[in-house]
Amino acid sequence: PGQIGIDYAVTGTGMISPAIFRDHYLPYTKQYVEILHEGGKFYLDHSSGEPIRALLGMVKKSGVDGLYGLSVPHFGLGDATLEEMRSVLGPDVTLVAGMEPHLLATGTEKQIGEATKYLLDQCAEVGGRVMLGTADDTPYGTPAKNLAAVSEVVERYGYNL
Repeated sequence: PGQIGIDYAVTGTGMISPAIFRDHYLPYTKQYVEILHEGGKFYLDHSSGEPIRALLGMVKKSGVDGLYGLSVPHFGLGDATLEEMRSVLGPDVTLVAGMEPHLLATGTEKQIGEATKYLLDQCAEVGGRVMLGTADDTPYGTPAKNLAAVSEVVERYGYNL
């Protein structure tokens, strides 16, 4: 009954090469995208905060509906900006840009607020389907006040994206 299938294999060059993505990930991703689309469902791929620039063209060919766990260069380990991702992937792929897990878990409320505002601004600039999330996961022990800092910025500056 779920509407979204999420692939948690890591789509990023921190752990795999473009050749491994091309030869192994791309064929099965295309197959699963087709299966989910036939069922009227969406396919969301997970990048786990990894560099992704070298894979963007192949990700486009895979037909995924979205990428979750995107890290952006200014506040993270990512190597491609949301603008670069959008220019390759087009307006219909949902980009879920994210807060770095380490920053979320250990940063000050001010640092969290600045990073959240930066990410919201980037999402607004790039347009299309975008969401604010994390660049991977929310680590165990992340202080509730840090999560609240994200919410406060979204409530204060939130965009109708």
